[in-house]
Amino acid sequence: MNKKRFCLEILLPLILSVLSAIVYFSFQDESLITRITTINSNISTVVAIQIGFNITSLALIASFGEAAGRKAFTKLDDTYDNMNQIISTYVYNISIYILLLIWGFLHLSVIEPIFKANIGMDINYYFFLISKWLYFTGWSYLILHGFIVFMRNVVLIQLYLLSVLKNNKSNSE
Repeated sequence: MNKKRFCLEILLPLILSVLSAIVYFSFQDESLITRITTINSNISTVVAIQIGFNITSLALIASFGEAAGRKAFTKLDDTYDNMNQIISTYVYNISIYILLLIWGFLHLSVIEPIFKANIGMDINYYFFLISKWLYFTGWSYLILHGFIVFMRNVVLIQLYLLSVLKNNKSNSE
Protein backbone atom coordinates (compact mmCIF):
# COMPACT_ATOMS: atom_id res chain seq x y z
CA MET A 1 0.00 0.00 0.00
CA ASN A 2 1.48 3.31 -1.03
CA LYS A 3 1.58 6.41 1.17
CA LYS A 4 -1.24 8.23 -0.61
CA ARG A 5 -3.61 5.27 -0.30
CA PHE A 6 -2.67 4.78 3.36
CA CYS A 7 -3.40 8.43 4.15
CA LEU A 8 -6.67 8.44 2.23
CA GLU A 9 -8.07 5.03 3.20
CA ILE A 10 -6.70 4.47 6.71
CA LEU A 11 -5.58 7.75 8.25
CA LEU A 12 -8.38 10.03 7.01
CA PRO A 13 -11.23 7.78 8.26
CA LEU A 14 -9.41 7.34 11.57
CA ILE A 15 -9.02 11.09 12.07
CA LEU A 16 -12.64 11.73 11.08
CA SER A 17 -13.85 8.97 13.42
CA VAL A 18 -11.90 10.33 16.38
CA LEU A 19 -13.14 13.86 15.65
CA SER A 20 -16.74 12.67 15.37
CA ALA A 21 -16.42 10.81 18.68
CA ILE A 22 -14.98 13.91 20.35
CA VAL A 23 -17.76 16.08 18.95
CA TYR A 24 -20.42 13.52 19.88
CA PHE A 25 -19.26 13.13 23.45
CA SER A 26 -18.85 16.91 23.83
CA PHE A 27 -22.40 17.71 22.71
CA GLN A 28 -24.25 14.60 23.70
CA ASP A 29 -27.97 15.21 23.27
CA GLU A 30 -29.12 11.61 23.02
CA SER A 31 -27.78 8.30 24.18
CA LEU A 32 -24.99 6.55 22.34
CA ILE A 33 -27.18 3.52 21.81
CA THR A 34 -29.90 5.59 20.13
CA ARG A 35 -27.37 7.30 17.90
CA ILE A 36 -25.71 4.07 16.74
CA THR A 37 -29.08 2.35 16.27
CA THR A 38 -30.15 5.23 14.03
CA ILE A 39 -26.87 5.12 12.10
CA ASN A 40 -27.23 1.34 11.69
CA SER A 41 -30.77 1.57 10.35
CA ASN A 42 -29.78 4.30 7.88
CA ILE A 43 -26.51 2.76 6.74
CA SER A 44 -27.51 -0.89 6.31
CA THR A 45 -29.52 -0.23 3.14
CA VAL A 46 -26.68 1.77 1.61
CA VAL A 47 -24.20 -0.98 2.50
CA ALA A 48 -26.40 -3.62 0.87
CA ILE A 49 -26.59 -1.56 -2.33
CA GLN A 50 -22.82 -1.08 -2.34
CA ILE A 51 -22.25 -4.81 -1.84
CA GLY A 52 -24.42 -5.36 -4.92
CA PHE A 53 -22.37 -2.82 -6.87
CA ASN A 54 -19.10 -4.55 -5.90
CA ILE A 55 -20.43 -7.97 -6.88
CA THR A 56 -21.69 -6.58 -10.19
CA SER A 57 -18.30 -4.99 -10.81
CA LEU A 58 -16.61 -8.33 -10.19
CA ALA A 59 -19.01 -9.96 -12.65
CA LEU A 60 -18.15 -7.34 -15.28
CA ILE A 61 -14.44 -7.84 -14.75
CA ALA A 62 -14.89 -11.61 -15.00
CA SER A 63 -17.01 -11.34 -18.15
CA PHE A 64 -14.34 -9.41 -20.06
CA GLY A 65 -11.69 -11.90 -19.02
CA GLU A 66 -8.25 -11.72 -17.50
CA ALA A 67 -6.45 -10.74 -20.69
CA ALA A 68 -8.63 -7.66 -21.19
CA GLY A 69 -8.20 -6.68 -17.56
CA ARG A 70 -4.45 -7.10 -17.62
CA LYS A 71 -4.21 -5.03 -20.79
CA ALA A 72 -6.50 -2.34 -19.34
CA PHE A 73 -4.72 -1.89 -16.04
CA THR A 74 -1.17 -2.06 -17.32
CA LYS A 75 -2.03 0.99 -19.41
CA LEU A 76 -3.91 2.78 -16.61
CA ASP A 77 -2.23 2.26 -13.28
CA ASP A 78 1.04 0.71 -12.16
CA THR A 79 -0.25 -0.26 -8.72
CA TYR A 80 -2.58 -2.91 -10.14
CA ASP A 81 -0.28 -5.20 -12.09
CA ASN A 82 -2.41 -8.31 -12.00
CA MET A 83 -6.05 -9.28 -11.81
CA ASN A 84 -5.63 -10.77 -8.33
CA GLN A 85 -4.95 -7.31 -6.90
CA ILE A 86 -7.96 -5.83 -8.66
CA ILE A 87 -10.28 -8.58 -7.51
CA SER A 88 -8.80 -8.36 -4.00
CA THR A 89 -9.84 -4.71 -3.70
CA TYR A 90 -13.46 -5.63 -4.38
CA VAL A 91 -13.38 -8.65 -2.08
CA TYR A 92 -11.83 -6.49 0.65
CA ASN A 93 -14.61 -3.92 0.30
CA ILE A 94 -17.28 -6.62 0.43
CA SER A 95 -15.60 -8.04 3.55
CA ILE A 96 -15.69 -4.63 5.23
CA TYR A 97 -19.38 -4.29 4.48
CA ILE A 98 -20.22 -7.80 5.64
CA LEU A 99 -18.34 -7.06 8.87
CA LEU A 100 -20.35 -3.85 9.20
CA LEU A 101 -23.63 -5.74 8.72
CA ILE A 102 -22.58 -8.38 11.27
CA TRP A 103 -21.56 -5.63 13.70
CA GLY A 104 -24.98 -4.02 13.15
CA PHE A 105 -26.71 -7.30 13.94
CA LEU A 106 -24.61 -7.82 17.06
CA HIS A 107 -25.26 -4.23 18.06
CA LEU A 108 -29.02 -4.66 17.85
CA SER A 109 -29.15 -8.10 19.44
CA VAL A 110 -26.40 -8.05 22.07
CA ILE A 111 -24.76 -4.68 22.63
CA GLU A 112 -27.87 -2.49 22.65
CA PRO A 113 -29.47 -4.43 25.53
CA ILE A 114 -26.21 -4.17 27.50
CA PHE A 115 -26.03 -0.40 27.07
CA LYS A 116 -29.76 0.05 27.78
CA ALA A 117 -29.57 -2.01 30.95
CA ASN A 118 -26.63 0.10 32.14
CA ILE A 119 -24.73 -3.05 33.03
CA GLY A 120 -21.61 -1.01 32.45
CA MET A 121 -22.38 1.16 35.45
CA ASP A 122 -21.54 -1.79 37.66
CA ILE A 123 -18.09 -1.70 36.08
CA ASN A 124 -15.69 1.14 36.61
CA TYR A 125 -17.27 4.36 35.27
CA TYR A 126 -14.17 5.42 33.33
CA PHE A 127 -13.70 1.98 31.80
CA PHE A 128 -17.32 2.06 30.63
CA LEU A 129 -16.88 5.60 29.22
CA ILE A 130 -13.69 4.65 27.36
CA SER A 131 -15.30 1.49 25.97
CA LYS A 132 -18.28 3.52 24.71
CA TRP A 133 -15.89 6.02 23.10
CA LEU A 134 -13.87 3.24 21.44
CA TYR A 135 -17.07 1.53 20.30
CA PHE A 136 -18.37 4.70 18.63
CA THR A 137 -14.98 5.47 17.08
CA GLY A 138 -14.63 1.92 15.72
CA TRP A 139 -18.15 1.98 14.34
CA SER A 140 -17.68 5.29 12.53
CA TYR A 141 -14.19 4.27 11.30
CA LEU A 142 -15.53 1.12 9.70
CA ILE A 143 -18.27 3.07 7.92
CA LEU A 144 -15.93 5.80 6.66
CA HIS A 145 -13.19 3.37 5.64
CA GLY A 146 -15.69 1.23 3.75
CA PHE A 147 -17.04 4.24 1.87
CA ILE A 148 -13.58 5.45 0.86
CA VAL A 149 -12.57 1.99 -0.37
CA PHE A 150 -15.90 1.84 -2.20
CA MET A 151 -15.12 5.12 -3.95
CA ARG A 152 -11.75 3.72 -5.02
CA ASN A 153 -13.57 0.71 -6.45
CA VAL A 154 -15.96 2.99 -8.35
CA VAL A 155 -12.98 4.73 -9.94
CA LEU A 156 -11.35 1.37 -10.68
CA ILE A 157 -14.41 -0.02 -12.47
CA GLN A 158 -14.83 3.22 -14.38
CA LEU A 159 -11.23 3.13 -15.59
CA TYR A 160 -11.49 -0.56 -16.33
CA LEU A 161 -14.66 -0.26 -18.39
CA LEU A 162 -13.43 2.82 -20.25
CA SER A 163 -10.17 1.08 -21.09
CA VAL A 164 -11.79 -2.19 -22.13
CA LEU A 165 -14.42 -0.43 -24.21
CA LYS A 166 -11.76 1.73 -25.85
CA ASN A 167 -9.67 -1.36 -26.63
CA ASN A 168 -12.73 -3.17 -28.05
CA LYS A 169 -13.63 -0.16 -30.18
CA SER A 170 -10.12 0.17 -31.58
CA ASN A 171 -9.96 -3.61 -32.24
CA SER A 172 -13.26 -3.59 -34.15
CA GLU A 173 -12.17 -0.76 -36.47
